Amino acid sequence: MNEEKNDSLIRKVLTTEVKWIISVVIFVFGVISPYFGIRQDIALIQKDIQVININHETHIQDILQQQKEMSAQILEMQKQFIIIIAEHKK
Repeated sequence: MNEEKNDSLIRKVLTTEVKWIISVVIFVFGVISPYFGIRQDIALIQKDIQVININHETHIQDILQQQKEMSAQILEMQKQFIIIIAEHKK
């Protein structure tokens, strides 16, 4: 009878400790899991921002190149116009 009480008491203590350990593990996992999910989301957002910035820089460079080409064309047209006017005045 005494042994049964001891076994019952030991089983009760072990059950309580196991429940406590399981609850701590679940709590820790519940806190850590969203943390790493948020870190991953931040990394993906930073990568997207980097891609957007690279695209913007590329577009700006294209626009500047087009602007240079147009300026060169305008200068050439102005030269031709001046030549035409000079020839017409003769």
